[in-house]
Amino acid sequence: MTVHIHPTALVSKKAQILEDVTIGPYCIVEGDVVIGEGTKLEAFVHVRDCVRIGKNCRLFEHSVVGGLPQDFDFKGEKSWAVLEDGVTLRENVTVHRASGEDKKTVIREGSFLMEGVHVAHNVVVGPNCVIANKVGLAGYVTIGEGAVLGGMVGVHQFVRVGRYCMLGALSKVVKDVPPFTLVDGH
Repeated sequence: MTVHIHPTALVSKKAQILEDVTIGPYCIVEGDVVIGEGTKLEAFVHVRDCVRIGKNCRLFEHSVVGGLPQDFDFKGEKSWAVLEDGVTLRENVTVHRASGEDKKTVIREGSFLMEGVHVAHNVVVGPNCVIANKVGLAGYVTIGEGAVLGGMVGVHQFVRVGRYCMLGALSKVVKDVPPFTLVDGH
């Protein structure tokens, strides 16, 4: 097994690229990065510093992982964006680093984020979640295991969505959602 890096990709020599990784055309991989076995980056993916990506992940075109948090409290401290094993990010997904020294934004194993999802600082997405197109997760949101969020859902900062919830498309969620709940509307 080998690493496949397209000749147009810019990959830092400091990045740790493990076995059977594919890095597509015009990708940028910065220095403080680890990419796990079997992961594939399609064209134009940008992996910023302070990112850890597990094995067998797939990042589609124009995804950006590890962008600086949009948080006035962020002062340049070292923080992380983590994708655990088997995570899929479709086109144009953004996952920002956390705010706070050594804090993490985490997408847990097996989660599937569709086109245009934004994951803000200090968010934790539980394992095996499905998050549909254009969902916005504000800072410090927690999404429980197996939750399904419909297209264009907006989740307010500090909100917790319980495990195995389903949030209907276009919902505006400003309060915590208990586990096993269906939510629709505002």
